[in-house]
Amino acid sequence: MKTYLNINKTTKIKCCKSKNQNCVNCNKRIGKGRLAITMTNKTDNLTIKKNLWMHINCVEPYFEMIKIEIKKHKRKIARLESYFIAKQI
Repeated sequence: MKTYLNINKTTKIKCCKSKNQNCVNCNKRIGKGRLAITMTNKTDNLTIKKNLWMHINCVEPYFEMIKIEIKKHKRKIARLESYFIAKQI
């Protein structure tokens, strides 16, 4: 699979070679031959490696949604983070 742009070790812009990849944002098919963002956990020390695909046009709305949710739940996120750090999880 040809990589068109390396954003970092785990995020790239690639050409989709399958008819079966869905976008993690809109859940619609990427489409064979279409360029899309891929995010992978290949640098993790895990047995199963996964690629997440996202339409290039879905990137901005997806991260805007995440920013809004983080702002809405900032206090809760901070409390959870403190809890997990204290528990060494």
